[in-house]
This record gives sequence, structure tokens and C-alpha cells, in this order.
Amino acid sequence: MKLILNESAKLIFGESIAYLGDYIEIKEGGADVRLNLTDGNTVTVERHDGVITISASRAHLYRALGTAIKNVRKQDYRVAESAVFPSLTFMLDCSRNAVITVEAFQKLAVRLALLGYNGIDLYIEDVIALEDEPYFGHMRGRFSVDELRKMDELAHLFNMELTPSVQTLAHYDNIFLWPAYAGVKDLANILLIGEERTYTLLDKLFATLAKAFTSRRVNIGFDEAHLVCFGAYVHKNGVPKNRTKIVLEHLKRVLEIAKKYGFCPSMWSDMFFRLAYKGAYYPGYSESNRALGTAKGLVPEGVELIYWDYYHTNRADYDKMFSRHRVLGRPVRFAGGAWKWLGYAPHNAYGISCLLPALASAKRNKATGFMLTAWGDDGAEAPLYTVIPQIVTVAEFAYRGRHSLTAVRTACRALLNASYDDFMMLDLPNRTGFNEDEGAPYNPGKYLLYNDPLAGLFDAHIGADYADYYAKATTELKAAKKRNPAYATTFALIEKLC
Repeated sequence: MKLILNESAKLIFGESIAYLGDYIEIKEGGADVRLNLTDGNTVTVERHDGVITISASRAHLYRALGTAIKNVRKQDYRVAESAVFPSLTFMLDCSRNAVITVEAFQKLAVRLALLGYNGIDLYIEDVIALEDEPYFGHMRGRFSVDELRKMDELAHLFNMELTPSVQTLAHYDNIFLWPAYAGVKDLANILLIGEERTYTLLDKLFATLAKAFTSRRVNIGFDEAHLVCFGAYVHKNGVPKNRTKIVLEHLKRVLEIAKKYGFCPSMWSDMFFRLAYKGAYYPGYSESNRALGTAKGLVPEGVELIYWDYYHTNRADYDKMFSRHRVLGRPVRFAGGAWKWLGYAPHNAYGISCLLPALASAKRNKATGFMLTAWGDDGAEAPLYTVIPQIVTVAEFAYRGRHSLTAVRTACRALLNASYDDFMMLDLPNRTGFNEDEGAPYNPGKYLLYNDPLAGLFDAHIGADYADYYAKATTELKAAKKRNPAYATTFALIEKLC
């Protein structure tokens, strides 16, 4: 059921109305819309006598519209919410064989905006076309500058900030498939520090980002560079006496390039923890925060740290890590995970069990923002919308300050045309009885698919009732597919997997 509005909506929502056809209709006699622009985080939507009044900032305007859509069947109501986090961002992994098209991005952006997300982050490793670098992102579906500009313009229509997440040290597995980049390779997927060609390449990357994005916020990565200075660096310079100093010199050069193009950088925080705790990002509870004292002076001024954590189900674990981050003396944004990266089937139940305590902790510890990541490890096998329950759960908490399953179910149906309970069933391939407590992210839905029936590597994990279990799951998913026609192909994929 669409929200019927009169011409007043065009004055408020402008050109974005062209993308809202699934949700609203402009008709004579429709509801009048009035807007009171505010500067705060409060979002109030009320309807009386056929008039919808919105009081919100630009950043939360489409959350307000989403609220009106959710209440379309009511004649009179008043809903008041307050955004918990200064920014709510959805990060889309585009580097694992799933580079989003402009058309798909449009649909995603509309849905996220109505849920209340005011930022979209594109994780880009080499999937962006650089001038005079034909093998950077070759055969990987890389973005053109024009495509990114179109996406950037659309994001702005919905008052959302489109930002890039790139890599400037590790995670460059794919460019090293080509001999053209042998000269900038250290070891595995790590760039060669100190090699001028490395900095020429990074300069081209930032120059292209500056052309493609209007935002000047960028995540420069720097995570999981475990083997830095252990490969070609040794052959060229000898065994390093102080790897930390070398990595920080590289960071300084990267920041200089970012500054040259006007970017304000953020970076994943794990590098500084690994330096302090001998390689560990999540040190034991008994470990003192004192060890971070040596790392405190290493974090450059003006750099925002992103604390990522996808694994804990206890709020105390997140609180402890926030306390450790405070020692570093820099602003901290939190990144949680929408669990879709362990095969074709998602882990919605497990993901939510991690996200809820993370949200509560990020709220308590006044994180500068909350980012939900949708990684696509090993080829982005699971479709993006398999994790709708996690996407909506985060959004509803971010404006209510608490979890409401009723609110999540309502938002799933009204804004995504999806049944929350049916989408939770997409976990079925991974719920074989191995993990009835929903507490462990096992993935029989993947390892049984790749289990060679002749070699039988995973036969030891197959129970006597598995065939019956998957037959029943197939029947249940087939029925769910009929109830969710907008996502028929998604349900068909998991049905066929079973």
C-alpha cells in the first residue's frame, strides 16, 4: 500500500520522488506534507486531519518519510525518535566479484535512506579505473569515474554521504596476478614500502577518488598487514630492525597523499593493537591497557579510528575494547558485521546476536558513528539481501536506542516488502543441529556443497538425519519464496542449495 501525498511532497523531496515510486504516489487530494527543519537528532512525524508534519534535520529526512510509510494505514499518529549515532553507514564490499551496478545501487540507496542510514561506504580495493593503469582492476568489473559520480549524485539526492574505503598497504591480492605490478609487491598481498612506484600508484588512486566522490572522507585501510616487510622489502633493504617505524613512515606518506587531495582519513584500528599486543587485536581480558601506551603516540592526529568487531555476543567484550581504544586518544567509529560471508546462506541469527550487544556498547561509549559492513569473502556467494534482518535490526536500534522485534518486522514488510521471519529461514542450510544455540557460525551449507562425494573430506560431519533435515528445509523455503515474490530468486537459491 503506497503513501498518497499531494503536490507539497515535491517541494520537500524534490527530484528524489522519481525514485520513490514503489512507496509514494502524488495525487490530488493526497495528504499535505509540511517540514520543520531542525539541527538536532530528533525525528518527529505526526499526522492529523490529513496533514503529515515532519520535524527533522536533512540527515534524517528520509527516515521520517520511512516512518510515514510504515504508518500509512493510520489516520492519526505521532512518532518521535532520536538518532543514537551521529552517522549510520552501510558498507558494501565491492571487491569480491560483486561490483554493484548503478541501477542496483539506486534501489539499495532508496531502501537504506528510508530505514535511516545517512551514509553508504563502498569498499574498493582495485575495482576502480585509474588513468594509465590498464591492469588495475582488469577483468574485475571495476567502476568508472562516471559510474561513481552517478552513484554519488543519487546518494546526495537522499541526503546520504557516499564514501570510499580503499587499501593503501595490504589486501591487494588481485593486482599481483599481473606482472605489471611485480615491482610494487612485497609479499602475499602487501605493497612494497619505500618503492616510489608504490606511491605513484597510490597518488593515482587518490586523484581518481577526488574526481569520483564529492565527500572528502576516506578509509585508507591498513588492516591485517601481517607479512609487511617480510618479502621483497628484505631483498631490497635487508632485514628490518624496526618494522613499526617503517610502517609508520609509509602511513605518513599515505596521509600526505590524502591531504594533497583534500581527504580526511580514517583507518581500521587493528594495526595499533597488534603492535601493542604481539599480533593480537582482541587481547585477553586480563591484559592491561598499559600496553597501548606505547601505541598512543603512533596514531596520527586528525585520523579517525574504526574499531571493527564481528564476533562477540557479550556487551562487556565490546565495552572492554572501547576502553582500550580510548587510551589511543582518537575519535572511534564502530563497525559491526552483517554475516553473509561464509557461503551462499547467511547467518542472520548469529549476526544479530553479535550486533545487538555491539549497538548497546557503541551507544554507551558514544561512538562517533556506527557502520554495518557486508563483506563478501570468497566470491560474495550470498546475495546482498539475504541479510535484510540484520540491516533492519541495526537501523531500528539506531533510532530507538533499544531492540524492538515488532518494529523490525514492521520495517521489513513496509520498507523492503520482506517477511522478517521468512528471511531468518535463509539460515536453514547452516542450522543442521550442529549449532542449535545459534551461537556458532558453522557453515555446512558451504562445506557440504563443496564436499567431493568420492573423497568424502567432510563426511564425518554428516548426521544420519541430514537428508531429512534438508528435504524439510527445501519445502519450507519453497513456501517462503511464494510469500516473498520480490525476492523469489534469493529464496530459490537457498532452496536449491538445500
